[in-house]
Amino acid sequence: MSRPHDPSDPSDPYGAAPANHRNGNTPTGRLNGDSPGRHLNGDTPGHHLNGDSSEHHRNGDTPGGPVNGGGPAGSASAGASPEASPAPSPGPEHRRVPAAVGIVLVSHSGPLAVEVAALVAGICGLDVPLVAAGGTEDGGLGTSADLVAAAVEKADRGDGVVLIPDLGGSVLTARLFEGPRAVVADVPFVEGAIAAAVAAGSGAPLQAVLAAAEEARNFRKL
Repeated sequence: MSRPHDPSDPSDPYGAAPANHRNGNTPTGRLNGDSPGRHLNGDTPGHHLNGDSSEHHRNGDTPGGPVNGGGPAGSASAGASPEASPAPSPGPEHRRVPAAVGIVLVSHSGPLAVEVAALVAGICGLDVPLVAAGGTEDGGLGTSADLVAAAVEKADRGDGVVLIPDLGGSVLTARLFEGPRAVVADVPFVEGAIAAAVAAGSGAPLQAVLAAAEEARNFRKL
């Protein structure tokens, strides 16, 4: 004689729920509506806790065993970065040869000397000690031995200085400083300054820089 089916009775072969299911769980060892594979509290696949992503993760870690948001395997903190590689050394086109020979531009006009120095630096683009010594101490036209003396001292890196005057009285003032480490170039003001800067920038010695500047006397525009 048949008896009523009791769905709550595990011994009732007709009334019991499928193996290992409770409370509406889906197949294979689930509790409280978990998704496949030994999950707790809505975890995603593979031994996860608290909504973690891929296998064996904790607290939002990325793959491979990190803890607390670490990066690749073995990382300890999110801010860690791989060991910085040394910066590459500059190529030959970025290297500059320090110029030992300095250049002093002696002019009757302070602004003229400054602008020619800027022109030479812009054209040559070299690390050359180039100093303007123009005008008088009060900013007027003329030359000042004190200004030239200060410029010579500033421009001298240890291998001497070439002084390039513009004309007249500036030549006389420049010649006051002639000596073993200071020479005066009888050259065109702009062209001579450019030629001297190119030679000094290549590391040429004092007399070679003077010779290069003097070649500018032969430059022709036409």
